[in-house]
Amino acid sequence: MRLLFAILVAIVLAEPVFGQTAAPIPDGAYGGACRADGMSCDSGLCDQTRNLCVSCGLEGAPACISHDGKPVCIFPSYGYRPLSLGGRQLYCFTRNSKDCGHVGLSACENGAIPVCYFGVRVVASDGQSFCAACGDYGQPCCADASCAYGTCQNDVCLPDKPAGGASQPSASGGQQAKSGSDKARILAAVADCRLTEARALHASIDPNVAWYDEVTRVLMVAVERENKVRTLYDRAIVRQASGQRMVGQGDHDNALQDFLAAGDLLRDAQRLSQCKPTLEVIAEAIAINRRSSATNRAVAQVALAEKDIGLCDFSIAQELLDGVPVDTPRRAVVLQKLAEARDREGRVERMYDAARNLHRLADERARAGQPGQALEMLQDARQGLVNARQLTDCRNYRDRISDALRVIGGSIEMTESRVKAAEADRISQRYDGPSSPAPVDPGQPVAGQPHPCRDNSVPVDASASFYAQYSGGGGSYMIKRPYLCDPPYIDIPFAVLGGGSMTLYACARKGDHFVNCQAKETITFTDIRPEGKGTGYFWGKEGAWRWMVIVDH
Repeated sequence: MRLLFAILVAIVLAEPVFGQTAAPIPDGAYGGACRADGMSCDSGLCDQTRNLCVSCGLEGAPACISHDGKPVCIFPSYGYRPLSLGGRQLYCFTRNSKDCGHVGLSACENGAIPVCYFGVRVVASDGQSFCAACGDYGQPCCADASCAYGTCQNDVCLPDKPAGGASQPSASGGQQAKSGSDKARILAAVADCRLTEARALHASIDPNVAWYDEVTRVLMVAVERENKVRTLYDRAIVRQASGQRMVGQGDHDNALQDFLAAGDLLRDAQRLSQCKPTLEVIAEAIAINRRSSATNRAVAQVALAEKDIGLCDFSIAQELLDGVPVDTPRRAVVLQKLAEARDREGRVERMYDAARNLHRLADERARAGQPGQALEMLQDARQGLVNARQLTDCRNYRDRISDALRVIGGSIEMTESRVKAAEADRISQRYDGPSSPAPVDPGQPVAGQPHPCRDNSVPVDASASFYAQYSGGGGSYMIKRPYLCDPPYIDIPFAVLGGGSMTLYACARKGDHFVNCQAKETITFTDIRPEGKGTGYFWGKEGAWRWMVIVDH
């Protein structure tokens, strides 16, 4: 467990820290010379070509060497694997990420030459470009020949004083400081944000001293915090530079988004850092960001408003235009464009509402038994929707209108069938014979005699089965013409069949007949045709087909 903790400490403390200065580095520590054997380091990996201890195993850095001599990376679960750059040394990269341009990932394809937004571009042995770490000891120099540690010498970050193989003194006068003094010096360096010095002192102490874990944790927290600050700062600078490029290209809306994102990142870094020099750098960057945003904000808001008009977000566009000075370039033009778009889409909305109302009236006509008028209304409503869809430039309106056209198309299909109901009587006579009038008293058609549905002496003429679209059906219900006995409707003891319709009656039973019978609903058949071994009688209800199949006995 102690070994695992020491490895973790080595990894964290190997990370570059924002704004640090050089300090004497003992042999075996990061940036120091390799141990006397010329092959080993207390932390990290020995770069034998430079006799230098360098960090290893992290994203875009050289692979570490395990105890069995194999190259390893710290984060294999994230897909990081040792890859060759053409030489003997392997580096840690991943091909698994969809992102690009960051340290440890593939370079972004941006024209002829792939681009790295962080780190430096290197080419693997298979020709693919990756982004390698830079700025630490033994790593390539970053942009503008900058190094987080040491100085840029022949494109490589090296200690200010070459590592010579002999241990440097860890205390004044070449004498080892007392344990308590070392602890105080490290904690004082951390508190003063002299983290490079604190790391060098930490690397020289005996890990078996009683206070080692305590000091290590304090140092790790500070290093991790300021490394996060550096990451936020670097991301902000990239977004700020992107915004300036967008301004040069006239893309003010995306430029504003870049400036706002950069400002958010800088403020996050400002809240996180506890180092005064770093906070001063961030404060100056925030001031620059504010100046850039202020000069671009008004023009960018007008551009964003114009874009929102195209997206039909009229209220947002109006709010953006209201928030800029009246003399802002193109504001008047975009305001006129907004007024025209609102007028156009207002007409579309009125056409849409008129078509919906016409559809509603058509349904009422159809229920009232006037399918011919209903069909004309539905056809007019459909044409109105087609005209509205051609006029609108708003996708949300176009989608709503398309949905309404699908619904009205189904209604037209059903109503067209109802228009044919005028022929239903003629068709029904072919199968059932002419219609007969309903009895004067359908509850007791013959005075003093039982109702046919309750009289077993009355023969059964046929049987009926009922079906509904999407849900199936079946059953067998007696028909003693013109009565359909006990149909599958609640509180309906019988129905009276006509040539092209069926009337449902609700009654109270009294002995062997019915009293107080009231017609509850008349179903008009829209189609009558042979169906299997019998005759099918079809009608529409609630947007679906229903039908009854009668088989004569």
